[in-house]
Amino acid sequence: MQASTKNNDVIVGTSRDGDFVLESQSLATDAGFKNVSQSWFDQTFPIESSIENLVA
Repeated sequence: MQASTKNNDVIVGTSRDGDFVLESQSLATDAGFKNVSQSWFDQTFPIESSIENLVA
């Protein structure tokens, strides 16, 4: 994996270790995430409601 400490650099993975997720689970593509498991995404909260909970 290529990584850098600069804010605008892109991290590019070279391994295929996470392919099992893409092959065996549905993805959250409808929400705009092509590499995120739908089962994980369903357990997340929108940032807006999370911020409201922190401020309250």
